[in-house]
Order: sequence, then C-alpha cells, then structure tokens
Amino acid sequence: MPMSPPEIIDPANLCTVFVSPRQRAEKTFELLFEHLPEVPHHTITEKVREWDYGEYEGLRGSEIKERNPTWSIWKDG
Repeated sequence: MPMSPPEIIDPANLCTVFVSPRQRAEKTFELLFEHLPEVPHHTITEKVREWDYGEYEGLRGSEIKERNPTWSIWKDG
C-alpha cells in the first residue's frame, strides 16, 4: 500500500501561529487548516503584517491595474 506524503506543517507540532491581519493572510490560514476538527491556536497581530493595500485590499494586481493603470506595488503598495 503506498504511503501518503508527510505533512509539510504538522499541526500537532504548532504552539501558536502568528497571522497577519490582512485578508490574504487570514484566508490562507483558514485554507491551510480548514480540514482539521480544530484550528491551531493562533494570534492575529500587526507584528507580522503584510503591506497595506488600502482600498485595493483583497484584489489581484491585474484587478488593481484595471482601476488604476499607473499603479505600482513599489510606489503605491
């Protein structure tokens, strides 16, 4: 019988997961652990935050460019 691959992140070995308050990070956390009966202990904190996209939060780069063709992550992000 073939063995399944080992988990890259074994939730049993996690004490606390620090999650950025940005929508992308919170969604990624949910997706990573949604298959478990209980999600690992976690803290949502600005200390591990990503860039703040402001009104563009949650949009893809291509969607932002549709709204603002001159937008650049390096000067506007």
